[in-house]
Amino acid sequence: MIATVTLNPSLDKTLYVDALEVDDSNRCKRFRYDPGGKGLNISRVLWELGDPSLLFGFLGGDTGRRVEKYLRDEGLTCDFNWTSGETRENIILTSTAEPMTQTKINLPGPTIREDEVHRLKRKLAGRAREYQTLVLSGSVPPGLPPTIYRDLAEDARLRGDRVVLDADGDVLKAGMAAAPFMIKPNLHELQRLVGRELADDVAIHGALDELLDAHAVELIVLTRGHKGVVAATRQMRLAAVPPPCEARTSVGAGDSMIAGFLHAYRGPETLAEALCWGVAAGTACVVSPGTELAHLADVQRFRSQVQVAPLRT
Repeated sequence: MIATVTLNPSLDKTLYVDALEVDDSNRCKRFRYDPGGKGLNISRVLWELGDPSLLFGFLGGDTGRRVEKYLRDEGLTCDFNWTSGETRENIILTSTAEPMTQTKINLPGPTIREDEVHRLKRKLAGRAREYQTLVLSGSVPPGLPPTIYRDLAEDARLRGDRVVLDADGDVLKAGMAAAPFMIKPNLHELQRLVGRELADDVAIHGALDELLDAHAVELIVLTRGHKGVVAATRQMRLAAVPPPCEARTSVGAGDSMIAGFLHAYRGPETLAEALCWGVAAGTACVVSPGTELAHLADVQRFRSQVQVAPLRT
């Protein structure tokens, strides 16, 4: 089973307007609420694909209770730690006029205390027999150091878990020291990780080689939007290209990709198949309306249209 950790979840409120006018009143036509946070998204898409998972992390206050209710109503298995702070509420302003735009306003989240982190670590250890893969993803709330994912990954690795890390900046740099099984940067995150601009494919593949040589990470899955995904190991490199589609949103696409990938990945021999599922799930997300994630029917439809081929570097 897969477990996801979301340290800084949210309740996302999406407001739909005809066109977003700056310095003027905007009339909201409709709105919706969704649980937010990368780990939550991954678990929700896994459930859509038929895979149960365990959801860990921090929730707090009335907003946190609403988030948990949404998740439980969807059928997910939650075991969050409750904090003294209030779970954040993010705002997504969506203009429905063509071309559709989305502006997301993310709040920082509640401050997490050291004793609350210790309780989370004990819970992860106490339920470790129930999962084999631990996904650490998303932003870090106030009060926690950038080494938090490194610490959680090191504990998991000592237990024999396979760790997937999806983070950015100093958090990702610190987490690399814990030798995660897989990281999933986009191009901007990869550039920040290696500390330089990557202007072309030669530079990108050089950066991937550098990371694989310098760290014990086994797999790097680089997402490149409509250009698709590059998967790099020490033994092979594959490119997966999505089918043409009309993208409506990018919210949750990377999380959907991870879920689809983990749904199919059973070892190096299944890497190509896992990429097909991952890219299909990411594509299914971008064609979904608003903040909806990937739907199974769309994933299955796109799955056979994804093109995977080996790369020469």
